[in-house]
Amino acid sequence: MIYTVFMAFASVYGILFSRQIAEDKRSRTAYCFITGLMLFLIAGLRSTAVGGDSGQYARLYALVSRLELSDILERFNTEPLFYVFAKFLSIFSTSYTFLFCVIGAIFAFSISYFIYRFSEAPYISLVMLIPMQFYPFTLSGCRQALTLSIVLLAISQIAKKSYIKFVIILLFAYFIHNSTIFVLPFILLVHLRNKIVSRILFVAGMIFTYIFRVPILNFITTYIYTDYEIYEETRGSFTTLLMYLGILILCAFFINNPRLFRTTDSELIHRSLDRLLPTDDAFVQERTMYQLFEVLLGFGVIIQLLVPLQPNIYRVAMYYQIVSTLIVPKIVYSIPNRLVRGLSISGFFAIMILLYFRFTFYAAGANPYEFFWQ
Repeated sequence: MIYTVFMAFASVYGILFSRQIAEDKRSRTAYCFITGLMLFLIAGLRSTAVGGDSGQYARLYALVSRLELSDILERFNTEPLFYVFAKFLSIFSTSYTFLFCVIGAIFAFSISYFIYRFSEAPYISLVMLIPMQFYPFTLSGCRQALTLSIVLLAISQIAKKSYIKFVIILLFAYFIHNSTIFVLPFILLVHLRNKIVSRILFVAGMIFTYIFRVPILNFITTYIYTDYEIYEETRGSFTTLLMYLGILILCAFFINNPRLFRTTDSELIHRSLDRLLPTDDAFVQERTMYQLFEVLLGFGVIIQLLVPLQPNIYRVAMYYQIVSTLIVPKIVYSIPNRLVRGLSISGFFAIMILLYFRFTFYAAGANPYEFFWQ
């Protein structure tokens, strides 16, 4: 119920005041702040029953609070920063609610700022967070909630061509959760400016990954997911894969199509975004930025091929697929015809409702929701 309230509020507020949010920086800031505050409260006030691994993190937090720093570094030597961070937090409070509040605040700020800075229609981006599992997953995986927050910051650095800062940020995140090592290809993907070349490589990558999916998966699990084994048979649905593939195709047609990139009705929003984005850096200009997002999502689709074989690969795919929360709003507002655009918005909400209540309602143990005092 609480997630439905959030999505309803984000949608109604965002639609009613869409022009103000587009035109006025203060209105945009207020909207992202209020919705970010809601995300923070949902994460921080939850009980250990919300999120599949929340109970384990609560127990780990209690354990870390009793250990000496030297014991923590010895015991958690592969990914020590999270536990050092937890030890630091335990100085102020040993309650797991305090841990959830801090991590919830970090992610809420990070995703809100990411959407504030890059999204053409923040209400669409925010609604997508729950049905597409980005937010529910952070309620289960506290460590990955932190690393995803860091990756969102890293995307901003990559967009500015600040490669050294990008690598430093990723190295920091790596010692929180080793899966961030697979974000390093961002540096290579960002240079795929030629649309034809990037799309040829995408098709080739899909074919190659599908043919050699088992050895590729063996390689990844050898270095990252050593606690998991590859299933003997491919299982699960390709629904998510088809969904992201569909978004990617629409992105190529509506967004990165010179004839459709600019539309009359969304010109105001384009100009507003130009004021929000740093205009002194040519690389952060709108078209180049969305070309980057298309490439990142394409790589996320390729990784998604491995998810039915080993669901934990979603931990890697998520880093790339998060840009879909920016691509979908841009697709909708790149449709030239007002009527078709309005129908597309209605269709978007219908798909999100169906996706949430039919497929992802119980994802990551996010439902049923309970407050910590219940």
